[in-house]
Amino acid sequence: MQVKVFNENVHPYSEKFRGKEITIGPKEFIEMDEDEAEYFKGTFTFPVKNGEGLPDPRFFKKIRIEKLQKTVKEDPLVCHANGQKVASASELKEVLSSFAHLLVKDEKAEEENREQLKKTNADLRKQNKKMEERLESIETMLSKRLTDGASL
Repeated sequence: MQVKVFNENVHPYSEKFRGKEITIGPKEFIEMDEDEAEYFKGTFTFPVKNGEGLPDPRFFKKIRIEKLQKTVKEDPLVCHANGQKVASASELKEVLSSFAHLLVKDEKAEEENREQLKKTNADLRKQNKKMEERLESIETMLSKRLTDGASL
């Protein structure tokens, strides 16, 4: 798999690697095989000293590896059961209908789910009714206070 090998330095980086001269511009990248990139990153290079005898930052090895992201765009008009590509949604529905016998259904689980949904909906209706009643009583109380001239 190919990866991007970035030079994070503000100076170009060059190194002889496996018999080839590799140069990466400042803040640029090259692409190489992932295993090679890991090995390249881990190879030691001796520090080059500047005129004062200190390591020269122009030769620092600042390498970062970034894996390439492959994006796959799914075709919505492909039958995943047999890989057949169709021209329209209605045609896809027709192709899928030939695989209906492979559809697995758990009637007991579906019924339990339906019953749970009915119960939840009933509870939410009760809660909604209580909230509407509270809101109505608050609105009535505020309206009465405002007509009586009282401050909130």
